[in-house]
Amino acid sequence: MCLQESMRLYPPVPNISRFTEKPIALPEGRLIPEGVRVGVSIFALQRHPDIWAKPDEYDPLRFSKDVTRSSIYYMPFSIGPRNCIGQQFAYTQIRIVVAMILRRFRLSLDPDREAEPEIALILRSKNGLYLKIQAISG
Repeated sequence: MCLQESMRLYPPVPNISRFTEKPIALPEGRLIPEGVRVGVSIFALQRHPDIWAKPDEYDPLRFSKDVTRSSIYYMPFSIGPRNCIGQQFAYTQIRIVVAMILRRFRLSLDPDREAEPEIALILRSKNGLYLKIQAISG
């Protein structure tokens, strides 16, 4: 749940684009014709207040088994036939690496150097990510 909530707030690929295969009617009645490139901001969708209560707050319980919502609102690796083929590998790798680090170290953000998200092809910190790392004895 923590991993999913982290990727909701900070998806690795924040924007995607697709071509429409058929005309799409929007709720207000306008029509997007076939063959038009449409941009989708995953970053904005996963923080949209109509979908997510308190969208900028970190709350892993959003992903508990008790909560139901359409899978289209959470797509950190895109969705459908063109989603990331490395998605399962990435999730597995993240779980293993994070578990290994957290078993050995206590991490905290440096309060004097705040991370600033920068959206490019991938989402990253514009000025780096400064951590204080303390070994856990034992």
